[in-house]
Amino acid sequence: TSPNLPPTASITSITPNPATQGQTVTFTGSGEDLDGTITAYEWTSSINGPLSTASSFSTSSLSAGTHTIALRVKDNNEAWSSPVTSSLTVSSGGSEYQLTLESSYSTDVNSRGTKYYHDGSDWVGRGSSGAIRAVNRWDISGIDPSWDIVSVEVRFYTEAKTGSPGTISLTRYGTSRGEDNPETDTGTQAYSKINSTPYASLPEPSSGSWTNWINLGSAAVSDITWCRDSGLPIWSLGLKASDAIEASTTVRHVDFSEDNEANDAELR
Repeated sequence: TSPNLPPTASITSITPNPATQGQTVTFTGSGEDLDGTITAYEWTSSINGPLSTASSFSTSSLSAGTHTIALRVKDNNEAWSSPVTSSLTVSSGGSEYQLTLESSYSTDVNSRGTKYYHDGSDWVGRGSSGAIRAVNRWDISGIDPSWDIVSVEVRFYTEAKTGSPGTISLTRYGTSRGEDNPETDTGTQAYSKINSTPYASLPEPSSGSWTNWINLGSAAVSDITWCRDSGLPIWSLGLKASDAIEASTTVRHVDFSEDNEANDAELR
């Protein structure tokens, strides 16, 4: 017998887009299987999580923010398709502002979260001497205290790449909800810093270009809000390669742009 061919998914429409929080949004998708039939659908949101198991559905319970909507389908041989994605923006319904912040500092750190010397390269992955991670920080003092923070997104400029470091985890960094300063950090840990639960993941980037904007989800919203409301002007973010890359002996890393270069990291 011939091997089973996996199905393919397609997002036909998401309307309206953009939408306002509380507004009904309708999702329509389809699947195709060249050697069988489609038996299941799975819709998810990067902010709200699982959405539906129908080919088409409507909902009015989406959170404000920029959603990455994913759809995958399953065939009658239990094979799932690769997910297809589309972006959906849901505003809070009131006056909405977008503030883009340039990173004010970046540095290498080792696997214990302790600062390396600032050597001119923000590598993430595996170096000749072991695992290498990086930290960026932003001055968030310009965020108006009257604003409700509804979403947090980040993007990075990639200088170069050695080998294939794979997907990068974007994680909390700091001694208390990310507000500490990596430039003067002593490595003291109140929690596991870059080993903590990631905000989100960054697909392996291409050299010489900006990454896509990555939504960091509700945990980052809570952290930045807490820092701002507590009078803490700095918020920091850690970047970490997979455990397999860090534990290998092959040098594989990505070099992100840093604060003294023309391109850097942006938060909005």
